[in-house]
Amino acid sequence: MSKKNLDEKVPDEVIRSLSVAKMARLLEKAGYIAQILRSEDGKPAVRFMKLGVDAMAIFFGPIDPDHYRIVVLNAVLTGVMPNDRVNAANSRGVLPKIYVAETNTVVELCIPLEAGLTVDAVSYYIQAFEALLNKL
Repeated sequence: MSKKNLDEKVPDEVIRSLSVAKMARLLEKAGYIAQILRSEDGKPAVRFMKLGVDAMAIFFGPIDPDHYRIVVLNAVLTGVMPNDRVNAANSRGVLPKIYVAETNTVVELCIPLEAGLTVDAVSYYIQAFEALLNKL
């Protein structure tokens, strides 16, 4: 399947990878301002912002220079969340995960495209990530 076909699938068709540009469009459709970035080593990311949310979409498992099998939504929150709140949030299910660093709290949600998801399912992951961040 060509890259073009991967990006032009209709919402109910199953996809197993996503381009950086398509992820940015899905984030924009969800009301975010999306900015495509590249690290010094060329790895892509999408910073996405909306009132109350400033996060990154980080890409793993490349199948070509722009399509990836895994996208991780990641937000670094200022301050350390108390352990009881972290444990309560993590105990609700396997996704997302909350980690406490020395001075910050990190919230991550893995979108396993390689398992086969619809575009609507990816949009649901984005909405769930936002809902969690707004509750914290």
